Amino acid sequence: MEKLVGKGKDKKPPVKDAHISGQTTTSKEPTVPSSNPTTSTLGDPMPLEDKRQLFQEKVRLSNEACQNSDFERAIRLYTEALVLDPANHILFSNRSAAHMKLKQYEKALHDAAKARELNPKWSKVRVLHSFFFNNVFNI
Repeated sequence: MEKLVGKGKDKKPPVKDAHISGQTTTSKEPTVPSSNPTTSTLGDPMPLEDKRQLFQEKVRLSNEACQNSDFERAIRLYTEALVLDPANHILFSNRSAAHMKLKQYEKALHDAAKARELNPKWSKVRVLHSFFFNNVFNI
């Protein structure tokens, strides 16, 4: 995710693991006026800096939702963040864990497999993938 954060004084540090970062807040979700978070209300492409800020906000809010055990909201927010960064293995892994909490095992396995496809060397996703095959599906 570090590639998403530009260099500069006013930039926030990248969130290494959106599921475990430990951030808490009471703010509400930002509203996205169009169904596609990468375009403005007029259908114009959203500036890159705005996309970065929206992405970081979605990750922060999904963190908050997981910490509050609101896994349905977390899944929705991870999905919205993935629209902005569809190659982010951490988001797929975190969404997989949220699906697991809701016992949506097939969806969780799908996201774990996608995370593994995007970054096969990442240890957290290997553990998730192994868990499925050893415990959930008894293979």
